[in-house]
Amino acid sequence: MAFSLQGFGAGFASKLTDRLDEERQRQEKLQDEATSIATRQRLAKQAKREEEKRIAEETIGMLTTLGYTENQAGVIAKNGKLASDFWVNAGQQMLLKGGDPSTLLDISSKNATTSPENVATETIEAGEPATIGGITTKVKDFNNNISGTNINLDVYKEFFGTPDKIESTFSSALAKISQKLARDPEREDADALRQEQAALLADLEKMKEAEREKTGTNTESYTLSGVSTAVREVRSNALSRFGFKLGLNDTIDNMESGQEYLADIANLSAVSQLTTRNEKIQSESMNFAIRGLYDNAKVGLADYAFEQKNSGKTVPAETAQQFVDKAKANQYRIGTVVNDGTNLYVYTGYTDPITKMPFMIFPMVQ
Repeated sequence: MAFSLQGFGAGFASKLTDRLDEERQRQEKLQDEATSIATRQRLAKQAKREEEKRIAEETIGMLTTLGYTENQAGVIAKNGKLASDFWVNAGQQMLLKGGDPSTLLDISSKNATTSPENVATETIEAGEPATIGGITTKVKDFNNNISGTNINLDVYKEFFGTPDKIESTFSSALAKISQKLARDPEREDADALRQEQAALLADLEKMKEAEREKTGTNTESYTLSGVSTAVREVRSNALSRFGFKLGLNDTIDNMESGQEYLADIANLSAVSQLTTRNEKIQSESMNFAIRGLYDNAKVGLADYAFEQKNSGKTVPAETAQQFVDKAKANQYRIGTVVNDGTNLYVYTGYTDPITKMPFMIFPMVQ
């Protein structure tokens, strides 16, 4: 049988064409799949953005309906869902008692011209927390606003109950100890004062547990000065670990420019300590103050995280899992900012009482 070069060439060309067609079809399929995946991702992101924007708008609407000002509602909404839920609940309780929810907060006027529509958009789209500020971080009147927060505790106390005589005695005794420790955490009798404080807190805890078991309710345990001095004491101690000294008007006397994030991290440490201290006492006023301190610290760290990203400084790029693994292994220095392409992470070294993680997360909306 004679070999046909022409037939061989035709067969080879035919097979080659088939292979090229198969390869082209495979590439087209891959491209279609890639396009489909990209489209799904884009649509998912768009849907998420629209949902977040709708939630922000509804949250602002709910807050203003309750009586908060538009500026207050905008600032609250920027702190996230948990903070918004907290202030919505507080506003509802305030209305039931015939009060004005807007008097609960002390918001600085620098963002007073921001409309709620713009706030809702900025919250989702900006990714820049330069305008996340607006919460007063320095106490204007020590008697009206609790240390390190934007809470007008005088108003809160008026509408949310006053301790009875026995609990007021506990609160007064604890306030005196806290005042001494706040002034000088390293004083000679500091250990003795802390032992006395621990004994008083233990007795108060037992009393509150017995009260809840007997009546099913939990009355307020702290006076205004009791909450204020306790928070100031714990903040003062937390700040001293970073070498800071808390002044008489709740300003940090020896903090240099660029160290503000360390003060915010110290406040998170204070939040964690106060949360533990209040776990069995369950004081509503103390919880209120703790949340205000937490929200202020979160706002400050958001400013810091985006400032680091946008200032041209080196911000490590790692996946979320890499960051979590290294954070668990304590491989970061306090204040380290990491970018995974979707979120900015700030390593604090202290367990967040809300998320139970040693860091805070700030989404970057794309």
